[in-house]
Amino acid sequence: MAREVCRAAGVIGEPVGRQEVSRWETGKRTPREWLPFLAAALAVPAELLTAPIPAPEPPLPTLR
Repeated sequence: MAREVCRAAGVIGEPVGRQEVSRWETGKRTPREWLPFLAAALAVPAELLTAPIPAPEPPLPTLR
């Protein structure tokens, strides 16, 4: 993912590394300036990456 983000940004080399992507994934950091490039690498709108995560559906009751 780090390589694809750099490619989408048109950056030669890897100023974004695997550790930085891991920090984004775990919520330790936000990819602020990299967000548009992250969205491009994932082929999704940037708004999708900033939208709140919906609460999970409650489990269906089991029949006994």
